[in-house]
Amino acid sequence: MSGRAFEGAQWVMATQAARGVAQVGARAAAGDGILGQTIRRRQQLEDQLKAARKAIIGAPDVAATRATAAGLADALNKLDAEIRESFPEYADLANPQPLGYEALRAHLRDGEALAVLV
Repeated sequence: MSGRAFEGAQWVMATQAARGVAQVGARAAAGDGILGQTIRRRQQLEDQLKAARKAIIGAPDVAATRATAAGLADALNKLDAEIRESFPEYADLANPQPLGYEALRAHLRDGEALAVLV
């Protein structure tokens, strides 16, 4: 359980701003090639999804707007899977995963500890 709690604390501390900074850096590193084009397409899909979800409130046809949002979410999930498959190094850079408890322990010397304040 302590390993899961440690990883969960890292997710809590990874703010939206920090994830945004990581993604900006990763996009810059992607350049103008196929990866760069794919990342721009992902950003466009994400923007469209945010707009569709926001439009649900007060939409004249809520069901149609939700269906649009669901379709965009599905397309975004498929593109994310394609990115992870085709560009795993970029995916790791853009969406860093928390360090596992055992991996952290391997970096600590005898008598050292890490305090995490959430």
